[in-house]
Amino acid sequence: MTLSMHTHLKPALDRTELGRLAQLATSMTGLEFPECRLPDLARAVRETLVQFSLARCEDLYRLLIDAQPDHPVTRAFISHLTIGETHFFRNQPQFEALAATILPEIIEQRRPQRRLRIWSAACATGEEPYSIAILLDRLLPTPAEWEISILATDIDHQALERAQHGLYGAWSFRQVDEELRTRYFTQQGRFYELAPTIRRRVTFAPLNLIEATYPSLLNNTAHMDLILCRNVLIYFSPPTTRGVVERLHLALRRGGWLLVGHAEPSQEIFARYATVNLPGTVAYRRPHEEECAVAAPCQQLSAKKIVEASVYPMDDALCLPLAGRPATPPTAPLTAPPKQEWSEQPMQRQQLLALTPYRQGDGTAAYAVAREYAERRQWTAAEQWVGRALEQTPLLAEAHALHALLLLEAGCIEAAITAARRGIYADPNYVAGHLLVAQLYRRCGDGRRADAAQRSACILLHQYASDAVVPDTDGATAAQLLASMEQTPTALY
Repeated sequence: MTLSMHTHLKPALDRTELGRLAQLATSMTGLEFPECRLPDLARAVRETLVQFSLARCEDLYRLLIDAQPDHPVTRAFISHLTIGETHFFRNQPQFEALAATILPEIIEQRRPQRRLRIWSAACATGEEPYSIAILLDRLLPTPAEWEISILATDIDHQALERAQHGLYGAWSFRQVDEELRTRYFTQQGRFYELAPTIRRRVTFAPLNLIEATYPSLLNNTAHMDLILCRNVLIYFSPPTTRGVVERLHLALRRGGWLLVGHAEPSQEIFARYATVNLPGTVAYRRPHEEECAVAAPCQQLSAKKIVEASVYPMDDALCLPLAGRPATPPTAPLTAPPKQEWSEQPMQRQQLLALTPYRQGDGTAAYAVAREYAERRQWTAAEQWVGRALEQTPLLAEAHALHALLLLEAGCIEAAITAARRGIYADPNYVAGHLLVAQLYRRCGDGRRADAAQRSACILLHQYASDAVVPDTDGATAAQLLASMEQTPTALY
């Protein structure tokens, strides 16, 4: 995400009203608006007022205060604040470092699994993640034999919508040679359309970096090989920047790489990272050996709480993860495992049995702990806790779904499908389970079974009130889910 350039302004807005909107904008996006950036804010305010035929700043302020995050006026205001200025292969020294050092090392390390996980945070209109996808296509001798997951997120929904179309004007290619553009793009009038094989490797999803909703297995923001978060941290306050940098650190696998913009904060902010000096640029890595990471205070979890994924996808290019729903409160207080047990070492079965109360027919307590281990990327322990939950409650549909996600993380796609299908057998009315089955089948290229599972979800959704929230879909309503499925099929990555 990059910020707009200053534009010529009409007579200044009322300073008090502008100040209130600046505070509101910061609380919504994390973006700071010091004196030198007030013209950017004023432009965004004026454009939003015109777009929604509002007469006064006060009207806009009240709308924004009362609106939900997905309200059109909220999305429009954020979009006007964060108009992206980007292009393909922006910052040549960094892409040279990616091509010569970073990606070749990651590829060599991940060759046994043939899996790559990359995240373009604050991706704007998509040129950055698509550049990475093109670069991987050139570096990998047989890219079709690799499982390439490139997640691209931004707070600006309108920018994400443009990115998914893969259509770009000539200005986006100002640092791209003609051979590359000819190879990967097809001219469509004044625009150039990206090849579908490259476009399919990138998944776009809305995500607000200032919210403590990552890293998470459930919205695909965990265990990353490489994260690019360029040209956005400079617009945050120091405390906000520290929180974002800490969460990105946790989102990387050990040895994973982080690239930020050249103008980003001093290296003191990145003290937990190893600094790597490369020709023309500086990169950061999560050390291979370090003490077990502890989440920042805003992300500390309790075994009584299941963290919900923040992403609700609106089209085929977005991931529809299984978002958490609070488990039924246990009949007796649940005591979290002792602090020393939160390690990345596998725990013995007898330890697990001692750490959670056994109640025949109620596996929700063990399921809650399994979800927490999954949030901490401690896959072995999460798998054991899921097994415990299913021993206690074999028909706990959400536990089967979490088991499927853990199997998927391990690269066992067929076993993941089996686990997901057990979930909808346990509860045939479990909408999120049908959606997960559809996504897994579609990932395997089995469109027929994917469509069948999606139709089952549609039938169930029509039994809901349109504004009813559907369990395990991160607060999505039945109407929202139906609308997303009517546009295009879902996709898992």
